Amino acid sequence: TVEWPGTKSILAALREGLDAAEPSIRSASLQGILEAKEIAVAPKLREIFPAEPDPEIKRQLLAAFGALKDGAAKELVRGVIENGSGQSPLLASALSAAEQIGGEELAGAITKFLQANPSDRNLILKTLETLGKLKAAQATGAIAGYAASADSEVRQHALTALVRLGADAALSHIPP
Repeated sequence: TVEWPGTKSILAALREGLDAAEPSIRSASLQGILEAKEIAVAPKLREIFPAEPDPEIKRQLLAAFGALKDGAAKELVRGVIENGSGQSPLLASALSAAEQIGGEELAGAITKFLQANPSDRNLILKTLETLGKLKAAQATGAIAGYAASADSEVRQHALTALVRLGADAALSHIPP
């Protein structure tokens, strides 16, 4: 962000907007903060996440944690992954945030989610992609289970994830 005379007052207004009663104002404030890449507001975003009633704004907050690479938000992201049902609309956003934040804790939570055999195909694809990008070696067995899927796209995502984990992981789990 390029600093100009109005930057501080605009950022202050955006921070204030996060507490507005109207969801559209909270959403617009959050979008402005992301555009400005204002990492200093990350503690405030973590503070408001648990109590945020609007699912769309919660989704945007998860996206913000990822975009800001907010490592301190790992517990919040992990909570969504661990407590989300296979149909949770927040789950895809939590997976995207986890992919950007990284870390063993998040990789472990995502691995457990995959091991629970989610029913949503799109979430399976996103989970396999995320584990591959995180190079989550502890997920090798869970990913390998999908390498023989009857669904060719799921199979492809699983094999791609295994390749990202390394040649040994990929070769030992490629079905005959």
